[in-house]
Amino acid sequence: MTMKRRWLTGPRLIGAFVMVALAVAVVFALRRPTVAVELGAVSGGPLTITVDDLGETRVTDLFIVAAPVTGELLRVPL
Repeated sequence: MTMKRRWLTGPRLIGAFVMVALAVAVVFALRRPTVAVELGAVSGGPLTITVDDLGETRVTDLFIVAAPVTGELLRVPL
């Protein structure tokens, strides 16, 4: 006795295709729009432009930071 697969025949097959088509339509409808960007060629070479300027720091709150371990702190990039 063999069992035939009849669960995806006729109207159910058409219904499955309709559901897949609706899912694809919803995904395309809810996508974010593309963003236009500018492209350019990149090449390696020495740095030819530098900016040198003096900065001023305005401290409004003074905090004392202490750590119980010894170590070295490099310059903070801010």
